[in-house]
Amino acid sequence: MVTCPALPGLVTEGDTLEEARAQAEDAIRGYLESLRKDGLPIPQNKKLPLDPVKDEIRVALEPA
Repeated sequence: MVTCPALPGLVTEGDTLEEARAQAEDAIRGYLESLRKDGLPIPQNKKLPLDPVKDEIRVALEPA
């Protein structure tokens, strides 16, 4: 399962690690595009106290 603490409600998964990464990238991009479309700010990344991050995914958005 993949979650993103900075994006409330974003949860996805995949049958393999590669599939989970691809699903997460797609979900994050869609979430951020939705925020931008609605004129809402893109939140800053959140550091968690226990820092359970296993992998980091970066996505780029097309210019508005």
